[in-house]
Amino acid sequence: MSEGSSGIFVACTERGAFVRVMGRGTYRNAEPLRQFGQEAIGRGGRRIFLDLAHCQGMDSTFLGVLAGFGLKLRQLGRNDGLHLMNAGERNLQLCQSLGLDRLARIEAGAPTASEETLEFRMLPDTDLTALNKPADQAGTASVMLEAHEDLCRADERNEAKFKDVKKLLREEITRKAGQEG
Repeated sequence: MSEGSSGIFVACTERGAFVRVMGRGTYRNAEPLRQFGQEAIGRGGRRIFLDLAHCQGMDSTFLGVLAGFGLKLRQLGRNDGLHLMNAGERNLQLCQSLGLDRLARIEAGAPTASEETLEFRMLPDTDLTALNKPADQAGTASVMLEAHEDLCRADERNEAKFKDVKKLLREEITRKAGQEG
């Protein structure tokens, strides 16, 4: 992974799943991360570590995917399962304003030496500078709705923030389903 890399890079060990976000985390690259995290948890992963040192920002959908990981890990009795590392001031404020600090351990510092030797691979379709296929609008709307519902489950104060967004997304999903049927 070079310094100019952009995308979401992942690795797995017996300790859990490791994620490095290089560039922005948005609704455009949230689905591959959601899928990776769900698979890692489904295989018995006890922790998900996210290194945000090179993350230039996250939108609410991306943060909702992270909230979903925290909620799922808690449901499985892993209350300390989600770790957000090196968030930086702006990303830390985003996490705190949406209640992710209630679900995750927020940590400073670089990964330990054993984590530095992990072989990371880039998740497909996560480099925002190279996305060349149009997004699946119905699938994207479903991911966005689930992410925003998870943010509201993580912190009830988010309901007022995202009530209208969730309503619009439900309408979009219904409209797309009606066009397909």
